Amino acid sequence: SCGIVGKDPLYQPPARVYTGSWRRRGGGRPPRGRREAGEMLAVRWHGRGDVRVEEVPAPAPPGPGEVQLQVRWCGICGTDLEEWLSGPVFIPAAAPHPVTGARAPLVLGHEFAGVVVAAGADVTGPWPGQRVAVDTIVSCGTCYWCQRGEVTRCAELGALGLHGDGLAACLPDAVDD
Repeated sequence: SCGIVGKDPLYQPPARVYTGSWRRRGGGRPPRGRREAGEMLAVRWHGRGDVRVEEVPAPAPPGPGEVQLQVRWCGICGTDLEEWLSGPVFIPAAAPHPVTGARAPLVLGHEFAGVVVAAGADVTGPWPGQRVAVDTIVSCGTCYWCQRGEVTRCAELGALGLHGDGLAACLPDAVDD
């Protein structure tokens, strides 16, 4: 959990976006145009100059306080390009990120928008059907800076799509073969 603490007594932290565990399962790739049930395509960074479109398991339903999105748009930014050309710059390759626990290969995609398709228990919004743009920042939630609501100063700061799986992915029914 990001653990962002707001100064406003009416402040409620946003629901967490659940990207699921997108680690590739063993076995070969299905023939082009055919994917196994429960799989989706994702853009994964494996190393400098090595970015692949691969089948990955679809995420499980969202847990408490989480929402699940159908990605409608995902950008490729200069940071992604720098990882392709010179990485790893931000992507944890040698050791897992302290907040996400993830390391390469990772699903890219830290600039995206979509529609909420499912909400876990205790979610107070956004609701299924609502369009959203997502702040992908993750932090420890416990340090001095996080407790003050200044998460961008957290020593363990990260972002989905760079320090944990992002959302450069789509479910099979949204893919033309």
